[in-house]
Amino acid sequence: MIKISREEVLHIASLSRIELAEDEISGVIKDLEEVLTYASRVQEVAAEASSYDKNINVYRDDTIVATDPNPILANVPKREENYVVVPVVLE
Repeated sequence: MIKISREEVLHIASLSRIELAEDEISGVIKDLEEVLTYASRVQEVAAEASSYDKNINVYRDDTIVATDPNPILANVPKREENYVVVPVVLE
């Protein structure tokens, strides 16, 4: 876990123009340590992920599967045979 000191919290609060009561400081220290630890872990995971070669293509055979168009075409407003009729957009 990353440690942050009381002085660092007070300095951050001063820069941020945040007033902290004495009883709030320990909670803020705990919260900031958790955030910094999480951010550190995210950086580690990102570094591990970037070491993999991302430019690998995965190939698979195309498989033709017969599908009944009627359930889909039953929901369209206008159709001709097994096709959906759409309004002309470009002329």
